[in-house]
Amino acid sequence: DGVLAVGTNSHALKICTLLMEDENAGRQPDYGHLPLLIEADLHNHHGGSIYSTDWSPSGDLLATASNDRVVKIARFSADSWHPVSVLSLTGHTGTVRTVCFADRSNVIASSGGGAFGIVLHDYNTGRQLRTLEGHTGQINSLSCVHDTLASASADGSVVLWDLRTHGIQHKISVAEQVTSVSLNRFASEVAIGMIDGSCAMYGLKTTREMGQWRTHFDECRSVEFSPSAHHILTCSFDGQVAMVDTKTFASSVVAQHSDKVIQSRWSKANPDCFVSCGADRCARIWRAA
Repeated sequence: DGVLAVGTNSHALKICTLLMEDENAGRQPDYGHLPLLIEADLHNHHGGSIYSTDWSPSGDLLATASNDRVVKIARFSADSWHPVSVLSLTGHTGTVRTVCFADRSNVIASSGGGAFGIVLHDYNTGRQLRTLEGHTGQINSLSCVHDTLASASADGSVVLWDLRTHGIQHKISVAEQVTSVSLNRFASEVAIGMIDGSCAMYGLKTTREMGQWRTHFDECRSVEFSPSAHHILTCSFDGQVAMVDTKTFASSVVAQHSDKVIQSRWSKANPDCFVSCGADRCARIWRAA
């Protein structure tokens, strides 16, 4: 519903709303400079830097992951921007770099460094369900659609898991460390970003590479399919956000920060917009061209 969660290195979690209309001019402003209203500034939400956030499909739960080795799930009510409860999930032996809600069950997946496993919890009770093991390096990114969970690792592989059986469906190996992964909304294709700045897309029926491109000249930090699955949004330590067509694999730079871009995501409230945040201490929303 136009709500943005921003995790910071200062341990704080900021809940922001997007000011979609310029009240003074009575028109929509430039999305590259769209102001964000901070509704809640939750200081010391974690005991360390916040590496990852994810909203639940219902929109009332927000998961955060940190180098304090804890995942926290904040529950919000409809009439307040401050959480009514916060559940802490443990079980990690290193930095938790990525967290992801499943969309067909009460499962939340999280991973990072340490033992290189993916820890599954029941996000209602906090009970640890199991650990998925299949990587030999740090896990940098998770993506879940339907009953398929994708994990990207510094060991140069992407593993596709079946959350019903907890078994491995497919494994894709590449020559570089994989820094980010995204499944399209049909769970039929997977996009990956790599440490050398290159990106690729694979079909899950054959696990064959469908296309590869390189818009970035430094580490790719994020890849994400658009809601329509027609485009992929990427960002990099080179300070740029790029978009690629999933049919032609033509790519172009669509936004830029003055320092490393850490994350970019499509807006769930408005599929024509995307959000990016960077080491320049800025979070911005942009309109897709």
